[in-house]
Amino acid sequence: MAQEDRLFELSQKAWEFRKQNGFSKGLPDEVRRGAVELSNAGIRVVEIAKAFGVTKSAIGDWKKKFKTENSIGFKEATVVSERPAFEIKLSGEVQGCRIEITGADFSLLQRLLRKLGD
Repeated sequence: MAQEDRLFELSQKAWEFRKQNGFSKGLPDEVRRGAVELSNAGIRVVEIAKAFGVTKSAIGDWKKKFKTENSIGFKEATVVSERPAFEIKLSGEVQGCRIEITGADFSLLQRLLRKLGD
């Protein structure tokens, strides 16, 4: 619930800024950083974009600009065929800790990665 409250608070700040400065000015860094934090906390990018009146790609750009410790960068992907069914193993780091995700259903792993990456 706190994340939804934070989203509401930041969207209010964004719209107040827009009222005062118009739509041609970029949002303040405080609001942008907040959007990145919300995205890293699990709020969908579509919801954040709608609340702030920006595109999804703008939020993606902010995530690149304000890369945080919560961001996930997968560096390796291996397909292991030693078992009868294919097993896919993805390795990466989250907050300085190394993680590995293993599974047989590639589409499910893709959805998980999208959720972790948004």
